[in-house]
Amino acid sequence: MKGLFIKDILTLKTNTIYLISMLVLAVLLSIESSMIFTYFFVGLLGSSFATSSFSYDQSERCLMYLLCLPTNRRQYVKEKYLFIITVTIGFMATILLISSLIQNTMIDINELYLLLAIVMMIMIYIAFVIPIKIAFPPEKAIIVHLTITAIMTIPLIASNGLYADLSQADAIKAIVDPMGLICISISAFICLFVSYLISAKIMANKNL
Repeated sequence: MKGLFIKDILTLKTNTIYLISMLVLAVLLSIESSMIFTYFFVGLLGSSFATSSFSYDQSERCLMYLLCLPTNRRQYVKEKYLFIITVTIGFMATILLISSLIQNTMIDINELYLLLAIVMMIMIYIAFVIPIKIAFPPEKAIIVHLTITAIMTIPLIASNGLYADLSQADAIKAIVDPMGLICISISAFICLFVSYLISAKIMANKNL
């Protein structure tokens, strides 16, 4: 599984220019837009970028070759979840640190609570996307993936306008509630667990 993880990291390095462009866009958003909109949008960008590794695996029957190595289908699925979650969280944390340095502000506890809440929402998003990426060929999977992203982006844009008139502190308090954070965290872990079981089942029955 370690080899698969390294392979995906090296694959992402081939898209360095695209990655840098996304980082620049995310930093600009963090300066000009609300934190809620920025973190959520950055999470969607990071997870979508990471899930693109499925397309590379399925091109030219690369997946068949990978499964000839000392690994199995269940390990392949585990690695994908680990890789996508790691890249997404790393991407969001990087943007948080860069924007804080640019704006010369300290990261307070409320911002971390907000970031954690949005990370949990993105985990639920990932839980829906990965089984789709495994079940469908790239052409169909991208259509369903974009549909899910669009559905999640509509309330995101609406919330950007909804909290635009509030101060940053008030907007965070309106979103982050301790009990709500606990509930969404539990929901995210349950969704990821169920998603993994579904993905492993799909992968086990998949014809390569």
